[in-house]
Amino acid sequence: MADKNNKIFWLEGFEGKVRGGAYFRSRISKDVEEFEEKFECNIVGIRLDKDYESGKASWNVEFLTEHKETGNKPFRVKGDTDE
Repeated sequence: MADKNNKIFWLEGFEGKVRGGAYFRSRISKDVEEFEEKFECNIVGIRLDKDYESGKASWNVEFLTEHKETGNKPFRVKGDTDE
C-alpha cells in the first residue's frame, strides 16, 4: 500500500503503462517541502521547461499550486498579515 503522504506527479494526458525503479538523489523533494511551508500552499503539479535555444532540458522548474485567494499577492508567505 502506498504511503498517503507521498506525492506522485503524472505527465498530463499520459495513459500508458508505467514502471518504477529509476531512483536518483535530488533536492527537489526538499524544495517542494520548503516551498509549500514557506508559501502555505499545496503543489499539485510540476512543469519542466526546455531551453528555447538548444531544445534540451533547462534548469527551469515551475511549481503549479492549488488556487487559493491571497488578496493581491501571488502567494501568501508564512507569517504575513493582512494590513
